[in-house]
Formats: sequence, structure tokens, C-alpha cells
Amino acid sequence: MSISSDVTESGSPESPTPAESQGRTLGNRLARVVAWTVLGAVVFAVVVGAVIWRSLDSIPKVPVEVESARGRLNAVTGADLAEQQSIAADLEAQVLAAEAAADEVVVDPDFLETQRAALDDRNVDDIVIDFAKATPVPDAVYDSYLLIGSDLSESLADVIIYVLLPRDGSDPILTSLPRDLYLPNPCTRQNSRLNAALNGCGEFANGPELLGLMVEDYTGIPVDHFAIVNFEGFADVVDAFGGLEICVNFPVMDSKSFRSEEHTSELQSH
Repeated sequence: MSISSDVTESGSPESPTPAESQGRTLGNRLARVVAWTVLGAVVFAVVVGAVIWRSLDSIPKVPVEVESARGRLNAVTGADLAEQQSIAADLEAQVLAAEAAADEVVVDPDFLETQRAALDDRNVDDIVIDFAKATPVPDAVYDSYLLIGSDLSESLADVIIYVLLPRDGSDPILTSLPRDLYLPNPCTRQNSRLNAALNGCGEFANGPELLGLMVEDYTGIPVDHFAIVNFEGFADVVDAFGGLEICVNFPVMDSKSFRSEEHTSELQSH
């Protein structure tokens, strides 16, 4: 019977060849590189995650309970209702005055006020709701996001975007709701501009809740999520993407662009 062995004649284990040693060294180095790479990736992910979490956590948050707000608004009567109607009328007057001062009025303010009063004198439940409310859609149909861009006062919604993600996996839907759309306001029991709902209804409903209710009643689709960006935040978003260059065929003149009179005259001469 013969027994094989890796022991050399001197009785010592057989030494690895140079090629084998080089292979082992290369393998060890590669393993260390992979290990350090994975560790670096984990540390980077943790740091980035912490930064994102801190940024999100610093965003002001307000509770938005749309259906709870509906119950509170239904209970508004008497002096409280009159007070909210007065606040809404004052806000409407301020908006019209601001538009008039900026030469942005497309409808005569007196005519608009007359038409608004005529609508308010009608029975809102019998007439306005016929064309301003939709048939309710089950909440399970869409996952909805109401995205708002507020104006400088942060009391009016400049941009109102409703994003709908069908839960059956079909294509998403994105629609822009006109800010000057007149709808039944559950706070005042009158008609008001949709954008004015961002001002809220005193202690009965905050801005997101009131605006969410008006959008929900108009579209029939329950509001699941709400996000608002003010004008400063909008500028920050644009800057985060490296700015935005817009090329137009003709010079743009804007009374609020803070350009000098000399520059405006130069544009007009072209």
C-alpha cells in the first residue's frame, strides 16, 4: 500500500509557487477593496439618508383631516357663519383691489360682485351644486395628491394641481384646477374663488382642509395627500435644478419685474 504526501524530502510541507502566492495576494487585495467599497457605500447611504430625513423633518407640518373638518363646518351657524362670510368678503375685496392696482383685472370688479351676489342669493343646495359637485368616487379607485403653490401672502393658492394615481396600475392623471373657479364654499355657505379657500375657516378648518373639501366636492374624488410650496420654496426648487432659462420671441414687460424705466423704454423701442 502506498501513501501519497505533500511533504518534500526534507519533511516540510510543499511551498506555494510564485504564481499561487501572487494569486492569493491579489485575491486578498480584491476582497479588501470590495469590503471597503461596500462599507463606504453603506456610510454614504446613511449620511445621505440622515440629511434627507433632517430636511423633511424640518418642513412645517399641519394636521389635515378633511372629513373631520366637514363635520365641524356643518356645525357653523349664527354669528360664526356671519363672521366667516365677512372675512371672505374682505379677502375678496382685497384681491380685486390688488388686481386693479396691477392692471390685471379681466372682468369689471363691480360686475363680478353683482354676479357673485346674485349667485349667493340663490339656494346653493338646489342650484349651484347641480353643476359644481360631482358624483362621489370610491376612495379605493385613486391615490390622490393635492399640490398647492401659494402666493406671496400665503393666503391664496396661485397654483392648484390634482394628481391622481389609479390603484389598478393604469396611467396617472394630472390636472390643473383654475384658481378663480367659483365653487360652493362649505365655510361661508356661499360661492367663492377656489384659491381663497387656502385662507381657511377660522378654528373650524385650516386652509388645506377647506381647500381639500372644495376640490373633493367638485371632483368627487377624496383628497388623500396634500403638499404646499410657497413662493420662496418654488424659487428654491428651481435653483436646485440649476435654474431655468426661458427664451421668448419678444421682450417681456412686467410691472412687477423691478426693471428700471430706462430698460423698459429700451424694450419698448424694440
